[in-house]
Order: sequence, then structure tokens, then C-alpha cells
Amino acid sequence: MTDKIYQHQNLLILNYDKCYPSNASDILSSPQFYNILCNYIDSLENSNFNLWKWMIESSKEYKKEMLYVMKQLLVLQVEEIPSIYLQDRKRTLCFIEGLYNYWRSFQRFSIIYAGESSLLKNTNFIDTDVAFERLIRSIYRTLSEKLKKRKTRVYRQLQAGTNASILLRNNSVMYSGIYQKLNKIVMVDQMLLHTPLIIQTASNKREGYFQQVYQNPIASLSIDEKEWFCYPTKIGEVFGLIYVHRNFLFLMISLGNLFELASKEECKENADFICMFGVDDGKEKMDFYYDEQANVWIGYISAQKKVQYFGYMKKICLTLYNLVQMGHSHLPIHGAFVNVYLQDGRKKGILLMGDSGAGKSESIEALKKYGKEDIQKIEVVFDDMGALCILDGEVYAQGSEIGAFVRLDDLDAGTPYRDMDRSVFMNPHVRNARVIIPINNYEEIIEKHRVDLFCYVNNYEKQLGIREFNNKQEAIRICKEGKRMAKGTTSEKGLSTTYFANPFGPMQKQENCDKLIEQLFSQLYKNQTFVGEVYTQLGREQGSEYARKVVALELLNKIKE
Repeated sequence: MTDKIYQHQNLLILNYDKCYPSNASDILSSPQFYNILCNYIDSLENSNFNLWKWMIESSKEYKKEMLYVMKQLLVLQVEEIPSIYLQDRKRTLCFIEGLYNYWRSFQRFSIIYAGESSLLKNTNFIDTDVAFERLIRSIYRTLSEKLKKRKTRVYRQLQAGTNASILLRNNSVMYSGIYQKLNKIVMVDQMLLHTPLIIQTASNKREGYFQQVYQNPIASLSIDEKEWFCYPTKIGEVFGLIYVHRNFLFLMISLGNLFELASKEECKENADFICMFGVDDGKEKMDFYYDEQANVWIGYISAQKKVQYFGYMKKICLTLYNLVQMGHSHLPIHGAFVNVYLQDGRKKGILLMGDSGAGKSESIEALKKYGKEDIQKIEVVFDDMGALCILDGEVYAQGSEIGAFVRLDDLDAGTPYRDMDRSVFMNPHVRNARVIIPINNYEEIIEKHRVDLFCYVNNYEKQLGIREFNNKQEAIRICKEGKRMAKGTTSEKGLSTTYFANPFGPMQKQENCDKLIEQLFSQLYKNQTFVGEVYTQLGREQGSEYARKVVALELLNKIKE
């Protein structure tokens, strides 16, 4: 990115390599600050009309005059500065407070380039970002304390600088042919998240499905590589390159809490999948394509207002992950897997399968709550998507994500607060609010964990508790039907069916998945593993804490058996 500061709607990207202030004067004297100051003053006409009217009526050159006052206050006292704006210090203080809040209302991210070409190559990128935050906070406190004529007595260490910082490096994956256009896009090397991180987006719900196309979307792709970033990732053991347009940088930042950031050494020659997110093509594409010759899956999402919702980023990547896994003869599973460690020392692997909103996370939270006397700990391996495989006659589960993207309403009341210091919150003030919580380290999720209990999560029927399927045929039929009562987490309403409760790959590739399902369920029944369903009632009006308690206690009894 060649811009010093890039702005798109409420997104600000600060390029420290092009413009890094060393002191307060550098900031207030910069054209970038003056632009922000002018925009704030203009916004006052709608947000604080009386303050705006006072501003423009006090001076013909009101923007330059206010900038002059701020610069002078850095070194002089109020009485030493001849300005009409200092005759009413209360209003000027209100202006400074408003400007500070206006700055903080942006989603602010900084980028630094690693390597010999970087202007800050001798500086740790974390220290650089922290120093910038101290500088912004210092300016605000100096101005406000001089206007108040007293020291601040209660300090609040708000996120005054950026919300996150990214260290970038040159692309370490070199392609030829049609993929050569991606080679100059810089890669994320390290990230710093100032958590809790709150992201505000224009969309809060996912709509539609990803469709397979049969022409490579990258072949006709025209992009400016300076406007793109690449997040190299390991989703489970699948290696992918997620290319994100800078207008959606806040989504890429959030990936740091969900998918493992691959190191330079882990970036091999050919990725298992490539995802292009936020292509400004004026279309509404949400496609995937398989390049058989290069043996790589391609994901493609056009730039649209609705895809600001993080669910699009997460699910296109997991769709590609699932397609790769099926190619490896592993069965993708839409569900949650936990290892339950009992007080007597035993460990049991519990798999709960179900579509969005069925009650997977709620059931696990209830198990933690009501089983604490019998359970030492519950280790979450995956909370949304994983894969099953058969090794030496046993069925094993493997995770995909290092974090969980869950509805705040689905969690026990104390969970978001317990983990908020590490979390990324998405629109926490509205319905279907989400949080991305780190849940496990990468080394643990790529371990293969034995499945000791398999349950389909049923949120639409009135029964309570848990029941065992009568036979393998019934288990396969119910799981393939993939029924659930939609809860508003997607655009669906009412009772819906999705093949194998997984619209992210298996639904589009049912022929491939049918064989894997038959193999896996045959092995589960051969091993006499418990296979059944739990009734959460979450899609029904009478869904209650009592239903969660019954599920948790009956699950606990099965685990103890």
C-alpha cells in the first residue's frame, strides 16, 4: 500500500512506513491530521449543531484557527494564546473530547513492512504501535488538562492509537501462469491485536450458499496488488492463502483469533486452496472452483456490503477446507468436538453434529455448568468444523480452528466476560451479536482425537434429553436430512433441511460425501460407539434452561458409562 493513510467508510489504515510521527508536533502538523480535523468539524453539523454553529460563527478561518489553538496548547498555557476559542474553554474542551471520540470511532489499523526496504526496519513493530498509542493519548491529555486547568485524577487507558497492527513481508509463494498476478501481494508475517477488539459492520447475517463454477475466476481477475493483503493460514493441516482487499481488512484482522497464521517456513510452494475476498467487480459472486491441473481449490467473493459479516469470510474458507478434506478421504463434519476429562482420570471424546443455531455450543456450555462435580475439564478441539477419519479401526476427529465464532446469546452469561480480554466482538449491541474467542493451540487441534460418542443436535422436536438411534440406517438418514429450526443466524426461517447439516462443501459434493458417510458410520457401529441425538429445543418457543440441563445430565451419564 502506497498511501500514508487510507480511509474507506469507518476504516483507517495507517502506513507507518510512509508516515510515522515521532512527536506531537508531527501529528498536528500533518495534512492527514488536518483532514481528520476538517471531517470532524463538518460532521458536527449533524451530530452537535450548537457546537458547529459556535465554531463557524466565531471565526471565518475556523478550521485553521482551531488547529492553531491545539498546536499552541502543546507548549503554552491558555492565558498565553490569543484566540477567540479560548474565551469559552468549556466549549473548546467539548470540541477536543468530541474530536478524540471521533478518531476512536474509526476502525484503525497500522501496517509495517518487514525487510531492508522498511523505514522502521530497526524497530520492533509492537513497540512502534504502542509508542504511537502513547503519543495520541498524550496529546489528548495535554490539551484537555490545560483547558480544564487541572490534572486528570482518574486515567483510563483506552485504545487511543490503533486497534491492531500488522507486520508484512514479501510473498514467499511464487506462482506462474494465471496465478502469477498474486506474487506481488504482501503477506502477513505477524499481528498485534489490542483486545478486546470491537468491530462494527453493516451486516450481521449470512445469506445464500457458495456455488461451484467451472471457469477459473482468477483467469480473468484484474487487481491492483498494492490494495491487497494475504493471510497465509493453516486450517487444521490444510494450507491456504486468503487474499483480502484492504476495504475488508477488519475481517482479515479477525482471522487471527480463528485460523492459525502460517509461518514463512510453513508456506509451501503450492497451497491447498486460494481465496480472493472482496473483489471489486460490481457483481455478487460467491463461488468456488477446482483447478485440477494445479490441484488447488479457488474461492471467490465479490465486494458487497453484506459480506462485511465475518461469517462469509469464515465459511468460504471452511468450504474450501472441507473440499480439500474430502479429496483426502476425510469426512467434513459441521459440529463441535470436545474431550471431557472426568474426575476419575478417564478422557472421552464427544462429537455433537448440527447446523448453525442447532445448539452445539449451548450443549457444551451446559455440560460445563451442570457436570462440574464429575468433570475435571472440557477441552474444545473444534466448535464449528472438523473432519473425521479412520485409523487402525478407530474413528478420529481433527480440528480446523484455533478459535470459536459464536453467538453471544449462545454462551453462558459469564463466558464472554471471562474471555473478553482476548476476544474480538462483532456488533455486540445488536441481535445475532458474535464473538471470536481463542479456544485452543494449533498443536492440539491437529492431533487426532478418538470419537467415543456421536450425537446429532436436534433443536426442532419437543422431546427432552438424549436417545440412541435404532440402527445405522436411521442414524445416516437423520444426519443426511440435516434438519434444524432456523434461529436467525442466517437468512433462513422455520424448519429447514441441509444435506448432512453442512452447506459448506458436502451439500455441493454429495456423491463424494455419501461414500465417506457410509464408511464412517459403519466403523462407529462396528466399534459399538454410542450414536444418537440430543434434543435442545432451541428452535421451539418452549426451549429453556431446563432443556439444556436435561441434555447436559444425560450426556454426562452416557460419558460416565
